Amino acid sequence: MERNSELTRRIVAMAAAMSGPTQVRQFFLSGQEQWVAQAMSVAIELCPRGECRPSLPDVIDMAGRSIISETEDACSMAGLDDVQSETLMEMSRRGIEAFTKACGMVMVEEIRAGRAEPDWGQLLHRVDQVLPRTLHV
Repeated sequence: MERNSELTRRIVAMAAAMSGPTQVRQFFLSGQEQWVAQAMSVAIELCPRGECRPSLPDVIDMAGRSIISETEDACSMAGLDDVQSETLMEMSRRGIEAFTKACGMVMVEEIRAGRAEPDWGQLLHRVDQVLPRTLHV
């Protein structure tokens, strides 16, 4: 999956904030889970369209792996210790899990409505509506 420069900048800023004062870390971490879930939606939206496009589960997997990889790289570049790195990684994983859960909920709704192959744009719009429930916000 192609790297998104905005995503990369945000992850690097988050990693840098982890080595800062407690208030800065708490501020950044408070929105990390939600931000990662939204970044997953954007990454899927940016996926090339066409006949050869991978399946939605494959695209979700690639986007999640890309975010995890970039987060690991940013933690390493920022020189974070194991606890700081794991904290940031855990919040990122939670965001990916929340997005995946929201996708699953929407897909079940679509299948029940008789739409086995929903339009990705409509699906992502519904996922954005469901995300607050999976993020517990």
